[in-house]
Amino acid sequence: MRPCSNCVRSKQLCTYESSDSAIGSSRDANNAAMSTDAELRERLERLEALMKSMMVGETTPGRLGTSSPEFTNSSLRGSTTPTLTTSTTQQYQPGISAAFSTFEKSPNQNEGSAPVGQILFQDGYSAYFDSDFWPGLITEVEDLRQLFDDPVAENDASSQWTSMSILGMSSPLSGSEFGLAHPSLEESNMLCKYFFETVNPFTRALHSSLFARELGMYRRGTFHLPHEFEALLFSIYTLTVNSLRAEVVERTFSTSKDELLSRLKLSTQYALTRIHFHKTEKVHGLGALLHYLTFLFQQNLYKDAVPLLSVAVRLAQNMGVHRDSRHFPFSPWVTEIRARIWNHICILDAQAVTYYGAESCLPPTSDCLPPRNANDRDWHASRFANPSSVPPNVLDFKDMTYTLVHREIADATRVLATVDGTDFHQRHKILSQVESSLNQKYLTRIDRANPSQTVIAALVEVRISSLRLCLRHRQTEHSKVHPSDPQRYQVFLAAIELLEAITYHISTFTPLNCEWLFSTPIPFLATSIALTDIRHATRQNDKDRAQRQLDNVFSRFSNAPVASTKMWKVLVQLRRNMMDEAAQSSTQVLVGGGNVTGCGNAAMPGDAIGAAGATFGFGDDLVLDFGGGGVGPGRRDGDGTYDEFTMMGDLQNLPWYAWTEGGSSAS
Repeated sequence: MRPCSNCVRSKQLCTYESSDSAIGSSRDANNAAMSTDAELRERLERLEALMKSMMVGETTPGRLGTSSPEFTNSSLRGSTTPTLTTSTTQQYQPGISAAFSTFEKSPNQNEGSAPVGQILFQDGYSAYFDSDFWPGLITEVEDLRQLFDDPVAENDASSQWTSMSILGMSSPLSGSEFGLAHPSLEESNMLCKYFFETVNPFTRALHSSLFARELGMYRRGTFHLPHEFEALLFSIYTLTVNSLRAEVVERTFSTSKDELLSRLKLSTQYALTRIHFHKTEKVHGLGALLHYLTFLFQQNLYKDAVPLLSVAVRLAQNMGVHRDSRHFPFSPWVTEIRARIWNHICILDAQAVTYYGAESCLPPTSDCLPPRNANDRDWHASRFANPSSVPPNVLDFKDMTYTLVHREIADATRVLATVDGTDFHQRHKILSQVESSLNQKYLTRIDRANPSQTVIAALVEVRISSLRLCLRHRQTEHSKVHPSDPQRYQVFLAAIELLEAITYHISTFTPLNCEWLFSTPIPFLATSIALTDIRHATRQNDKDRAQRQLDNVFSRFSNAPVASTKMWKVLVQLRRNMMDEAAQSSTQVLVGGGNVTGCGNAAMPGDAIGAAGATFGFGDDLVLDFGGGGVGPGRRDGDGTYDEFTMMGDLQNLPWYAWTEGGSSAS
């Protein structure tokens, strides 16, 4: 007689089984539904007894502030949100988290504890850094308080914009000043083309076909969120220009890279301020912030990047992006887009942990699975797509493979941060497991003629070697070996080889506009190890190799924005101290006292190439051996060429695809 709203909307007959078919009149039904006074008192007593037991459970010593198991279980059973069992979650978890869940806890690590980092405090200043923060691992860095801000010298307009925006203050710059910052239609198409060729293949937070459709709507004035999409567009412009080489920018846009990047950066900041990025609830607004954050991490502006990353994580939490979409009635396409956003956040969070000593800011409740390993062209970019059109999640090289590899390394970085620094066995076990996982999934089937695959192998080589270098350095420092000990000398050689590999990959992938993957992260630890141990080197060849790579690193970042930061100045001061010490210790030392050899030389000698490719701790199937007449990007004769479009997935129906420079893509 009174159907529910669901049955009314679906025009279905509302039926149910009656507990008493003999009830006919409303009076009898009311009497049957109403309990007697005795029954009500009995129910009330049971509830009171339950409340008393709950209160006792909450105040029991050792369990203060926690609920009883009965209360927790009943709350979960009464929730309207379905939950997943542990077995189901691990079954579909392709990332490293499920693999690491089988590790036993370290015997010297208490339940729920984590390694304690380093805290600095002086005259109202306070800073906390992770236990693996590189200056804390170098004994020659005498005072970490150098990392404190200098209020007199601190006059960064970008930081001032960040502070004003987060406080909700309006930008001091008027919007009319940014009218000319919009590129022309041809320039916009070219920037989007470069983005989906050289940047998006390594971030994959956006889908090319979906973005092209929304870009067309935005240009026609029919997109429903124009300001948010404009902010996303400007952040893409800024990130793309920053990733390109200066000569490519000058040739394509007839202006210097610094000038164009400055204009686009200001426009991006203004666009983000206009959408109130710090409290946005729109997915495109979060995407704009994430791409701007990627730009800040590329420039190593950690003072702005790390706090803004925390803002982005909180925004993602407010949107529920951090939770597994299987908890909710999302379509596979919506699930994929949300997984891509959270995947990008996880990668940026690992960068903050690895390079800047920050602790992970990801919430403990995050259980969002990585995106599917599929090509963009295999997706039907619509939330109304047929579930049968969802591409399979395979273990092979696809468009998403690079970011999935990056995600596994990022997850491993966070797992290592929870293990005590002196538990070397456990840390070696984690690194070995992630190596084995990446090898089995991707690296055993490398096509050396395909740049989108060789660059993945190069990334694995550099990132895993960096993590292992930190572990090996801590082992030597813990054992307090003499500087001339062979074990410490091997760490010194490993640092040189890592710097040589980075230089080699920069030179190799420059023709493909992918060198920014290796040239933007600063190898702080490897550089500091090479600086401090070059004085103890016993072979002149090793000294020359170290000095050559040190010159490369310092020349690469001497004019970069990071050169004005405190962290870089600590590295510069360490270099100055080592050079002065070497000059005073012996007049026979040829390097270390300021004798610069080959500054800015981006090429790596043949013997150094062989050393870099052979001693990274990988098996034969993991070593990047591009020599011997191979067809990979590391051919030393310089004749190896690639089709730049190999990295692209679906190039159809993209508004920027028709643009060509002289009939072909610029490289």
